[in-house]
Amino acid sequence: MTMTQFRLRRGAAAGFTATALLASVAACGGQSGPAALPAASGGATTKAASASPSSSSKATAAVKQALAAYRSAFADWASVEAISSKADYQNPRLADHLTGAALSYVTGAVYVNTNVKGGVTHGQPVLLHPTAGQVIPANDPTQVVVNDCVQTDSWLLYTTDGHLYNKVPGGREKTQALVVESSGTWKVSQLVVQIVGTC
Repeated sequence: MTMTQFRLRRGAAAGFTATALLASVAACGGQSGPAALPAASGGATTKAASASPSSSSKATAAVKQALAAYRSAFADWASVEAISSKADYQNPRLADHLTGAALSYVTGAVYVNTNVKGGVTHGQPVLLHPTAGQVIPANDPTQVVVNDCVQTDSWLLYTTDGHLYNKVPGGREKTQALVVESSGTWKVSQLVVQIVGTC
């Protein structure tokens, strides 16, 4: 991954390609190919409806926790990147809701934006439609795929004297995340953020 793929604009893939994310989900018991990532929560709802009441409540709780972790990961990212300090990329807050490839990507993005480029982010991303796609396993999930459209025109990189960096506006960016549970904690482990105009 080159530095130009980091958040100046964020570009094609944040830590993982869409194909690799699909393959990862398929390897853990999902379907193979594009159908492995439903566009909305219908797949999870259908599976839960055919399961026992206890399985259904476990799936519902898992989806709720996964969506909360996904939202918190973006909130952490925006907060850390908004502090004009070259050490921000080492902020332990980033690991609260991110792990693996997703943590590596966001850490790298913050490093490039604040340390290499000397910029600071203003505003917050708007998570327009975060919904659960595939849940694995269906009866007691430990992995949830989140599908979303993130609006970034109110979350932009500026120079320290207050000018828009590279005069690059934001927009709507199709986003997918794999959120995993480990020892009762849900974190985003893989993140795919596409270019502006993809949703």
